[in-house]
Amino acid sequence: MLVNVLKERQPTHIAVAFDLSRETFRMAAYPEYKAGRAKTPPEFKGQVELIKQLLEALNISVVTVEGFEADDILATLAHHSPEPVRIISGDRDSFQLVNDNVTVLYPRKGMSDLVNMTDEAIREKYDVGAAQYRDLAALVGETSDNLPGIPGVGPKTAAKWINQYGSALEVLAHKDEITGKVGEALREHVALVERNYELNRLIDTLDIPTGVTAYEKREYDATAVNQLLDALEFGALRARLFAAWPSGDAVAVAAASVKAGSGSKAASAAKSASSTKASKVKETAAATSEVSGDSFSTEVTQVDAKALKKWLGDHAKTPVALSFAGKWGRGTGTVDAVALTSEDGSAIWCTCIQGEEVLTNWLESDAPKIVHDAKGPAIALLNQGVRLGGLVSDPAIAAYIVSPGTRNFELGELVTRYLHKSLTLAEKPEEERSLFSDEPEISGELLAMQARATLELAKHFDQDLAERGGASLFATIEIPLIGVLADLESAGIAVDANGLRGLEATFDADAQAAVKQAHATVGHEFNLGSPKQLQEVLFEERSLPKTKKIKTGYTTDAEALAGLLAKFPDDELLVSLMRYREVSKLKQTVTTLLGCVADDERIHTTFNQMVAATGRLSSTDPNLQNIPIRTPEGMQIRDTFVVGKGYDTLVTADYSQIEVRVMAHLSNDTGLIEALKSGEDLHTTVGSQVFGVPAAEVNADMRRQIKAMSYGLAYGLSAYGLSQQLSISAGEAKGLMDTYFERFGGVRDYLAQIVVDARKLGYTESMFGRRRYLPDLNSDNRQLREMAERMALNAPIQGTAADIMKLAMLKVHDALHEAGLKSRLLLQVHDELVLEVTKGELEQVTALVTECMQGAADLSVPLDVSVGVGKTWSEAGH
Repeated sequence: MLVNVLKERQPTHIAVAFDLSRETFRMAAYPEYKAGRAKTPPEFKGQVELIKQLLEALNISVVTVEGFEADDILATLAHHSPEPVRIISGDRDSFQLVNDNVTVLYPRKGMSDLVNMTDEAIREKYDVGAAQYRDLAALVGETSDNLPGIPGVGPKTAAKWINQYGSALEVLAHKDEITGKVGEALREHVALVERNYELNRLIDTLDIPTGVTAYEKREYDATAVNQLLDALEFGALRARLFAAWPSGDAVAVAAASVKAGSGSKAASAAKSASSTKASKVKETAAATSEVSGDSFSTEVTQVDAKALKKWLGDHAKTPVALSFAGKWGRGTGTVDAVALTSEDGSAIWCTCIQGEEVLTNWLESDAPKIVHDAKGPAIALLNQGVRLGGLVSDPAIAAYIVSPGTRNFELGELVTRYLHKSLTLAEKPEEERSLFSDEPEISGELLAMQARATLELAKHFDQDLAERGGASLFATIEIPLIGVLADLESAGIAVDANGLRGLEATFDADAQAAVKQAHATVGHEFNLGSPKQLQEVLFEERSLPKTKKIKTGYTTDAEALAGLLAKFPDDELLVSLMRYREVSKLKQTVTTLLGCVADDERIHTTFNQMVAATGRLSSTDPNLQNIPIRTPEGMQIRDTFVVGKGYDTLVTADYSQIEVRVMAHLSNDTGLIEALKSGEDLHTTVGSQVFGVPAAEVNADMRRQIKAMSYGLAYGLSAYGLSQQLSISAGEAKGLMDTYFERFGGVRDYLAQIVVDARKLGYTESMFGRRRYLPDLNSDNRQLREMAERMALNAPIQGTAADIMKLAMLKVHDALHEAGLKSRLLLQVHDELVLEVTKGELEQVTALVTECMQGAADLSVPLDVSVGVGKTWSEAGH
C-alpha cells in the first residue's frame, strides 16, 4: 500500500501511525469497545515490528501515543497541517476529518484501489457531509468497534434525521417528535447514541510534533533497505519500491542489465539501446559515474580486429572482464557487440563484425574471462556458433553464493549494494540521446562501464568467497555449470504440438462437463470460479460445514474443498468442483506449454541458478519441474515430450531418496545407514523398525506415514506440518516423530546439533561448502527466530543434495563429450536427468550416466540410480 501511495501520489511529507495496544481511553470508558474483533492470529505476531523496521530503514516517521489509537494521531496531524493532507486508512471513522484541506484515501477493493473520499464523495454515498459522518455513526453504530446502533435504524433513516435536525445531538433533543417504532427505539437508546458519539470522536489535540517539517520525506540508505529486504526474502517488492521512490544511491536507468526478459520498461529500453545492428554504431566518449565521490571513470576506445588482437596480446596474463550487447532468452539470441576491460583500467569495445575471427577465437579460448550473469550471453554465442571458454568468474553467481537469500542479482543492484556506487551515463545533448529512440545505437561507454563494474565486483567477491568458504563451490561447481545449463537451454526438448493441442481440447471438454454436472446438481447455473458464488452455494444453499473464516466469508480454496470432500466423498457437487479445478489446471499447463513451442518444435526452458537459497535449480518459462506425474492425465502431458529428429530415444536417470541418503550420511545414524544399504524397500524397512512389526506386516498406511516422515525431516517438518500431510492430529504426529527418533537417535541428535552449531557460527553448511547465513537464529523476534531454525534444519541436507545433483550434471555432460558421443543432456528436473540418445549409443550412455551419477559424491550409503528408456518422457519414466 505504501509503495502504491509513493508511486501514485508522490507525497513530500509522510508519517505512519500505529496503535500501541487495545488499551485506550475508549476501552476504559467502555470495556466492550472492539470486543467483537477476532483474536490476533498467531501468524501476525511479530509482523508489526518488522513493518516498523522497514519504515525505519526507509527513514519514514513512525508515530505512536500511549492510550490513544492511530486514528487520533492522524486526526491531530491533519488538524494542524497548513498543507493539503491525504489520510490513507480503511477506518471509516476517519471520514469525520475530511474538509477542504483533508482527503481520505480509502481502500475499496484492495491496496491498489484507493478512492478519494472528499466531502462530496461522502455525501453522495451516505447522504450526509463529512462533518456529520460522526453523527451518522453514532446513530447506526459501528460493528467493527463493537458499537451497536439503534435497532431498526439504518443509514438512510439516520441521514434523514440528521439532515432534518442538523446533528445526532439535535436528533436526541427532538426525540419526542419522531414517531413510529424507530422513534420508540431512539428514545429507548439515548444513552447508547451519546456513548457512541463520544467514543467515535477522533482526538486532534495529542502532544506530538505537528509541524510538517518533522515528517518530511527524507533520503534513506538503500544498502540498509536492501539488507532488510534480503533478510525478509522480499523479491518483487524491492523493484517496485525503488521504482516508486529511488534513493540518491539507487541504480539509474542506464544501469539496467542487457539481459533479455527484465520486467521494467527502463531496463527494456536500456537493453534495446544495446542490441541494435552494427550499421547503427557510433563511437562515444568517456563514461563516468559518481556517488558520494566514488566513480567509474573509463576511457573507452572503439577498435577493429587488428587493434583488438593487439589489446588482447597486451592483456593476456590477467583476467579480462566483458560486457555484451545483444538479446537472449528461450535458448537462443545474438551478441552484437562487446566491451573488454582489464586491471590497468583500459577499455575497448567493438561490434562482432568488427572483431571477426580474432574475437571469435579469443572467446572460445581458455583465456581467463569475467562475465556478469554469463549464461545469457553464452546461449546467444552458441546460437552464433561460438562456445564461450575460459570463464573464471561471474559476479552474479558469486553474489548468490555469498547471499543466497537475495533475489536481485542485476549488475546495477550489486554495484549499489556492494560497491556503493551507481551506474549512470554522463548527460548528453538532446540531439545525441538514443536510449529511448526507435532505432537506438549501441553505447560503447555503457558497455565499458558495465565491464568495469563487473571487474570490480569480481574482485570484491573473490575476497568474500575466500572469507566465507565458498571459493571451492564457486570454482568447481557453479561456474562450470553455467556452460552446461547454456547447452541444455540451447538444445531444449522436442514436443508433439499436435498432441498438446489434443490434450488442451480434451481438458477443456472435461472442464465444461464438470461445470454442467455442478449446475445440474445444484439446479441452477453459477460461476465455479467465483469464491463468492461458491460460498453461497456450498454454505447457504447446501448447508455444508463452514470452512476457515476469511475476510470475504469462508475459504473455498483447494485445501478447504479437499477437506470437505474427505468428509462427504459422495457429494456430487464437491466431486464436480474438484474435477473442474483439476482439469482446468491441467488445461492451463498445456496452454502454457503450447505458447512456448519454438520454431524448431522444441521447448527451451530457462534454468535458474540463482533462485533457491538451498542451491536447487529451478525452471521457468515454462516451468518443466511442475509437470504433474502422479496422475494418468499428468503422464499424458509428459507423453507429448518426445525424442527429437536425428535421435533414437530418451533416457531418464534419477536418484532414489537422495535427501534421505544425505541425511543418513550427515547424521551417521547406524540404523538408517543399514536400512539404506540393505537394498530393500526403504520405507518398508524403516516402518518395520518404527512400528515394531515384521516387514511383511507393514501396510500401505504405515509406509505412507514413514515416507512423509523421512522426507519431511529433510525439509525441517514440524509435528503440525506432518499432521497436516497425514490428516492426523498434531498429538498423533508428535507421537510418530518421537517413536521415529527413538529408533533413529542419530538423526534426532544431528538435527538438534545443526541448530546449536548454526546459532554459534551464524550459518549452516553443506558437504561442499554451500553456506546459508542465518543471523535471525538469535533474533528476539520469535517468528524470525523460528523461521531461521527451520532453514537451519533443511539447508545442509537440501544443499548437499543440490550440490550432488549439479556434480552429476557436470560429470555426465563432460563424460559425453570426452567419449565423443552425439547423445546429449536435455533437462534436470528435481533429482532426474533427461537425455536424448543417438542410435547405437544407448548401452554406452546408460552405463556412463549411471556411473557418473553414482560417483558424484562419496557417501556412507550408496547413491541409488534408476534408469528408464523410451520414445517419450513418460515412457522413459520408471
